[in-house]
Amino acid sequence: MTGVQTCALPIYSNMLMRFRIGHAVHAMLQNDWHRIADMTSNIDFVDEVKISPSTSTVAKELDIYSSSDGIFTFLKDKKPFIRVGLEIKTTSPNVFDKLNKPYPEHIEQSIMYMACLDLPVMWLLYYNKGNSNITTPYTPWLFQFDERLWNRIQMRIVKAEHNARTKQLPERDEGMQCKWCPYAYTCQPISLKAKRPTRISPGMRRQS
Repeated sequence: MTGVQTCALPIYSNMLMRFRIGHAVHAMLQNDWHRIADMTSNIDFVDEVKISPSTSTVAKELDIYSSSDGIFTFLKDKKPFIRVGLEIKTTSPNVFDKLNKPYPEHIEQSIMYMACLDLPVMWLLYYNKGNSNITTPYTPWLFQFDERLWNRIQMRIVKAEHNARTKQLPERDEGMQCKWCPYAYTCQPISLKAKRPTRISPGMRRQS
């Protein structure tokens, strides 16, 4: 935590606040889906489905630990008909308005969950924090498992494990995650070196 406290405390604190909002939205939407499932006889819903070597053969082979936001099980004649995964992402209004398809990194994350949980279909639900609109359960937000993409993801996981075992640093892959990474002070990502002018609002100035 030393690096975060030294170089990026304001950014880190801001990200923590954004994470807390995201967790609250997740809980709200998951609660809504539980209530909807309780009111119908042909849908079951489970939230925060754990992924670990003890729950998944794929996760055991690749040493994956995570959790999916939810799984819908649609029933036909009281028997499971199809299972659909749910991944929730929160966005700002200006970002939501420009969205016309899921972000590639979110699709990759979803494909990994689908492989671990044996899910044929996933719904990427983007939530607009400004007006509570959500993306529809239709294409491109609803998509099938992609075997070719999963093969590429597996190769990245295997390479990362190899680098860890042999103590080799992987190629730099900077992104928004650098803003809250505890190693940012050591790594010194270029994205955090941009100098931003300090803005002082009139209300912050001492009144004489």
